[in-house]
Amino acid sequence: MTDHSEMDAARKAAMQRHFMVTGEVVWEWNALHRTLGYIFMSLLGDRQTHVSNALWLTPGSDKAQRDLLKTAVDWADGFREVDRERLGWVLDQTDKLGAHRNDIVHGYPGFLITENGLTTHLSSGQNSLRRVLKQQRIDTPFHELMAALCDDLRRLEHYVGELWRRLKPVDGVRKAAPRRPVLRSLALVDAGYKRTHIPPNRKRRKPRVSKRKADHRPA
Repeated sequence: MTDHSEMDAARKAAMQRHFMVTGEVVWEWNALHRTLGYIFMSLLGDRQTHVSNALWLTPGSDKAQRDLLKTAVDWADGFREVDRERLGWVLDQTDKLGAHRNDIVHGYPGFLITENGLTTHLSSGQNSLRRVLKQQRIDTPFHELMAALCDDLRRLEHYVGELWRRLKPVDGVRKAAPRRPVLRSLALVDAGYKRTHIPPNRKRRKPRVSKRKADHRPA
């Protein structure tokens, strides 16, 4: 096998790994927004679910959908304050995760040769330079962050599903409050920034020489 064919095989394997994780991110992200849509339709009532579903699908972006849900939660009657706070936390965390999701889905990956072989990373070719530089300050491997993001989106979707079931209790029995998930990807990002943070450069000041010493300097 020539070096050229070996490199082609390594590139293909790296692309397949990237495709798989990217697909998982898309799947889990869409599942989370589908469940958020269930809550939105529940808040608007069961009489005209086709209308509430049409309203949910009208905005042109996921962020606009979440803003629509936040407004509905703020103004909905009969929504328990504790559940209002829980859902507000979900929407806030989803906004934060959305930035990393966009990096993966909308960004073009580049190839990176490491000691473990060829892999992919966030490239500056077709991505915001600011986002690329920010990602490069995280010393956690890019694919580890992608896998953690998948897990976090899955946990959030399950959590939102439990909140939705509290809005629609079976036989009038309200389910117990779900446990708030711990999001690993955001913690990895924060820890990576702290480890690679470079303090600002400070000009070194020349040591001050007392007048007494200066007077005794040799000519």
